[in-house]
Amino acid sequence: MDQKSRYEILKSRGLCVGCMTPVTGETGALCKKCYEDKLEKRRKERVHRKTNNLCVTCGLPNNNISNYCSSHAEKNKKWHTERKKQFLCLRCGKQQPVAGERCDDCSNTVRINSKNEALARKEQGLCVGCDNKASAGQIRCEECKEKHKKSNKQYRIRVIEYYGNKCLCCGESQYEFLTIDHINGGGTKHREEVGSAYIWKWIIDNNFPADYQVLCYNCNCGKEGSLNKGVCPHKYNYTEAVASVTDKKMLYRLRRREKAFQKYGVACKCCGENRPGLLTMDHIDNNGAEHRKIYNIRSIYQWLIKSNFPDGFQTMCFNCNCARGHSSNNKCPHEK
Repeated sequence: MDQKSRYEILKSRGLCVGCMTPVTGETGALCKKCYEDKLEKRRKERVHRKTNNLCVTCGLPNNNISNYCSSHAEKNKKWHTERKKQFLCLRCGKQQPVAGERCDDCSNTVRINSKNEALARKEQGLCVGCDNKASAGQIRCEECKEKHKKSNKQYRIRVIEYYGNKCLCCGESQYEFLTIDHINGGGTKHREEVGSAYIWKWIIDNNFPADYQVLCYNCNCGKEGSLNKGVCPHKYNYTEAVASVTDKKMLYRLRRREKAFQKYGVACKCCGENRPGLLTMDHIDNNGAEHRKIYNIRSIYQWLIKSNFPDGFQTMCFNCNCARGHSSNNKCPHEK
């Protein structure tokens, strides 16, 4: 029996083509152990070749421009161009892509492989995007971190431009204050599935689905945490809504928020926004994610009260808080 026939038989029976144990999970024709061994072998080989300026495909000297030798660089460019002209999947060359440049099968395979490779690198303290050592406390090296920021910014601009360039609720058009909203809800679950950092690219790859819209952070975050679930604070009276609340847990949460705002200010320190439904608590040092992770904080308002209102916090609207958190200089556009 030749190697190809053996491969097809084992695969059809759901057995690993490497060790013939049952295959479980999304690891192709290999069991989890063989798959991980293959990834590790491939990673070490790739690191060795890149370090020694060799083509990552064949091991011959590269062309000093890319990670490939002149022959493989030319081949890659040629088949890439041909498949693109014929509207074929750039990876397998067979199925026609529904969206983006790959068919669904190849997109799923690449996603799974990339995720597994990134997890393997992360466990070894390496950058999830390359084989260099990750920066202290980070999952990427500085070079990959900057590349990721730059490409994500370009994806973000493209998506926001496509969906209208302004908030569909209040009309806000300042780019830094705009974000994408899931019209039918389910945003948290979706971000967990694709990764919050990749949501912009996912929308582009899926040909800009119709169930998204542009909102400013005030309207998007405000309607998610509003008393009238799903309704922006611009569209209801906050005082009347609070007065109609009968649920004890909801009242307790509202009182904690009110108590914190009375201490740190009842209006945004940056722009002066004073509608309670649009306000949140800001970490002045911009270390909110790290702070919540260290103390396992579920409610920042409860933590502030128990900690006797420490310094280092201020009241901000969602627009100023989120724009400040995403900026490179830790400043809101109002402060520029």
